[in-house]
Amino acid sequence: MRHEKSTILRQLEENGFPQEILDAYDLPVQKVQPVRKVIRLFTDLGDFVLKRFVFGKTNLEFSIAAMIHLEKNGFRSVPTIVRTEEGNSYTEVDGIHYVIMSWQQGRESDYERIDHLAMATRALAELHRKGKGFVPPYAPGKVQYGMWINHFVERIGEMERFVDYAREEDSFFARMYVETGAYFISEAKCAVDHLIRSPYEELSEKARDERELCHHDYAHHNVLIGENHTVSVIDFDYAICDVRAHDIASLILRNMKHTGWDGRTARFILRAYDQSSKLMKGETDLIYGMLRFPQDFWEAGYFYYVEKNRSPEVLEKRLRKWIELRENRADFLQDFKMNADLVLRTGTLR
Repeated sequence: MRHEKSTILRQLEENGFPQEILDAYDLPVQKVQPVRKVIRLFTDLGDFVLKRFVFGKTNLEFSIAAMIHLEKNGFRSVPTIVRTEEGNSYTEVDGIHYVIMSWQQGRESDYERIDHLAMATRALAELHRKGKGFVPPYAPGKVQYGMWINHFVERIGEMERFVDYAREEDSFFARMYVETGAYFISEAKCAVDHLIRSPYEELSEKARDERELCHHDYAHHNVLIGENHTVSVIDFDYAICDVRAHDIASLILRNMKHTGWDGRTARFILRAYDQSSKLMKGETDLIYGMLRFPQDFWEAGYFYYVEKNRSPEVLEKRLRKWIELRENRADFLQDFKMNADLVLRTGTLR
């Protein structure tokens, strides 16, 4: 037993997790296994996941509160928080916060599989329904009702500065950024103009009144498909309070990147969501506004000129692909604007 414990503690240390973490919990850990950036804990009570949270205490408390709220409201697809022996939802060692949750069985979803995409979309709709009524703890920046337009305007200014920086640099990335900057900045301004004319403010106020919650990182690897087509949703690190259209638009955008802006996939997502949770009049306007904003173009400039923590070659590749698909994107946006509501009214994908 002593040998097993020393092995477990050594493995934790080797993976950057202090030994003291387990002292705070009443868990009979028998074995540990590194899985990406977390540790899987094997016990005779079941399997759990040990996670390091790097975004600060207030953001962690927001994420934990969101998961607890969803579970209390009957959303069974979310991990259960394990309390410490003192009843806390997380522990802290040397200023770093750690949380233990139930291990969710399943494999990462594949959004290129239509059955996985349908299950993920229906789970997202349920998450939004069960997320209503969420009263968040204090966490600056996490409550974002009504903030899209201001955020987009700020990012337009940033993109204009990125273009100025690019003019002063002789690189392939810089030349591409300058050559396409005017077009994508114009697209961003069109997105803002559209949102100003849309019922965005009205729907944001409704979301605020109903206390809607968004996952805000609904990537395929955060949606697990288990046996008997069960779905689990993990990683609430980026969760925010916002209109549900934010998550829906994000899910569509994620799928556009691997389908070459195929409108059929977007229509499928809309219909699958609407069948599970009816979309209100005007919500497709919000989704269109977010789809129209050139987020990838902004991100490329931000990572290249501000964060400077991404490979220039990777950013060049992303930007080149974004530019190559510009016409596909324009055709998709026109089709979405004209036919999104028709899909919802008729239930057909065309």
